[in-house]
Amino acid sequence: MLLLNLILHIVWLLPILIISPQINLIASFAYTGLFPFTILVFATISEKYLGAVITALTIFVAGTVIWEFIELNTGIIPGGFDLATNRQLLLRPGVFEAFGNTAGLLRAVGIFGHRPHDAGNFLAIVSTFCVALMFRQVRVKTETAAISLIAVSGMLMTQSAANILAFFFGLIIILAAQRRKILNAKSIVTIGTITILGTSLLLPLSYVIGIDPSVLWQWTKRVGPDAPWNEFIALGISDISLDLLALIIGHGSSFGLSKVGDISEVAFIKMLMELGVLSFLTLITILFYPIWRYFFAGENKRKLSFPYIVSLFVGVISLWHYGSVLRTTNIFVLFAIYAQGLNKLAANRLKPIIPVANTRD
Repeated sequence: MLLLNLILHIVWLLPILIISPQINLIASFAYTGLFPFTILVFATISEKYLGAVITALTIFVAGTVIWEFIELNTGIIPGGFDLATNRQLLLRPGVFEAFGNTAGLLRAVGIFGHRPHDAGNFLAIVSTFCVALMFRQVRVKTETAAISLIAVSGMLMTQSAANILAFFFGLIIILAAQRRKILNAKSIVTIGTITILGTSLLLPLSYVIGIDPSVLWQWTKRVGPDAPWNEFIALGISDISLDLLALIIGHGSSFGLSKVGDISEVAFIKMLMELGVLSFLTLITILFYPIWRYFFAGENKRKLSFPYIVSLFVGVISLWHYGSVLRTTNIFVLFAIYAQGLNKLAANRLKPIIPVANTRD
């Protein structure tokens, strides 16, 4: 499937190189045509090492988002807004324009990308992974719980509703899968204790730094009845015959065959209209492959791979809005999680073909 995906991407890229070579399209070829092969590299990395890298990245990304959020929405840091703006202009000259807002609450961007979606996407994936990992552990480790709290807090402060919704979708799957562990007296007491302690810490902290606790659900205003849904669901169908042609052979945006990919905010649709149906289905098949394998694995393999599979699922469905998961650095995090999930599903899968000789012979 990886080779087929590469061949189809080369077929897609050749006319672009001949007619109108563009650096952004060549980069797109690398992201979805070449980078999937990194799965083979990430499969050789130990789970312990990957966990350390994810932890470091999470603290770094979430930390920059939380810090910037405080700069933008509190008066704790003198000249915080100017500091945050100047830093973004320095990191992304000519790209960064302004901070967005949700009902007057400014959205933190952090270190990834020039929009909150990129950091929000990364944090949605790792938040899902960390929360699911807590259920896999016999006893929940303090560091895992702390990283989960940091990741979720940073994610909420991006106000990236599509990614936050993807996380909650993953959370529902986690709770459904772990219902036996949750629906007992000990777990209910533990969850209740954590909730009470978390609330008792959050309220004084929010008072000290001057942040209203309502920021935790402020993002819901981006998906409420007053949200601009027309922009999200718009397709821009103008010439059905050309739109269908782009659907089949791709190049909707690169050659201007269709406006659907330019107008729609749904990454699935953008990819379909640009890559064409065959290349699109091949790529989607690759992305969903470990999830498909999960349902045919044994109980122990499902348990070991679950944190990876559910976080991979969150990453893939986040393509329902923009395509942050298929950009640097998120794409490498996604494929690292992908590879580790496959490792867990494939562990001890092969059996010896030649019988072992009797040691007495």
